[in-house]
Amino acid sequence: MQVNVTGKYEKFIAERMAQGDYDSPVQIVVEGLRLLGEQEMSRLLKMQLLQRDIQKGLDELERGQGTPLDIEAIIQSCEAKKNKK
Repeated sequence: MQVNVTGKYEKFIAERMAQGDYDSPVQIVVEGLRLLGEQEMSRLLKMQLLQRDIQKGLDELERGQGTPLDIEAIIQSCEAKKNKK
């Protein structure tokens, strides 16, 4: 497989190699892919945790354990905070 990079990425690779951080462009690309994989795993984990928490909340509502929200009060509070900035 061949990968072509241009512009800022080409410069970035050249700088990392000049600093001695990596011995070849391939090492840099592999490291970038490793980091991308870690980022994706982190995103998936966060999504799973969010889905779990949503389901927990839905289950609590079904059992009558929910607390009613005053949407208008929440909106007014958010607008007040926004206007303070």
